[in-house]
Amino acid sequence: MKKVLIIIVLFIIVLAGCNNENCAGSSDDEYHFSAKVGQEYWEGECYLDFANEDKQNLFLVPESQENYLRIMIDFEGVGEYVISDSSAVLTETIGGDVLIGEYYAIGNNNSKLIIDKYDAVEGIVGGRFDFKIRKQSSIIDVKEGEFSANFINVN
Repeated sequence: MKKVLIIIVLFIIVLAGCNNENCAGSSDDEYHFSAKVGQEYWEGECYLDFANEDKQNLFLVPESQENYLRIMIDFEGVGEYVISDSSAVLTETIGGDVLIGEYYAIGNNNSKLIIDKYDAVEGIVGGRFDFKIRKQSSIIDVKEGEFSANFINVN
């Protein structure tokens, strides 16, 4: 019984990896993001999740997959979205699953997500972003952000 369970778990892990590759990235980096987060340059995968009717989540996961950014917006297609207090989150983890902390955006008129590409047929959305996050007593700049994402509509 244990062998069957192990085989099933390994199969699920392999399928999840394949599904993640198809949804959030490809060999030619079609679905990607890059940004300067504090003093680090992040590159990785991204996707826009329509699972919530009120807010949509843009997930930005760097290649290290230790930490990630999430930007919550009221998606209406191409346009400029002001990032308000707490609508963007930097989540820090150990190994991708043990939560260390979450740090939230400082909302102002300079904190923006600009979507300049939206293709509902192909399921692609793209744009740029700049904002600041408060991490305890320090401020982290998230700047020069660019992304091209697949969107997932699970409704």
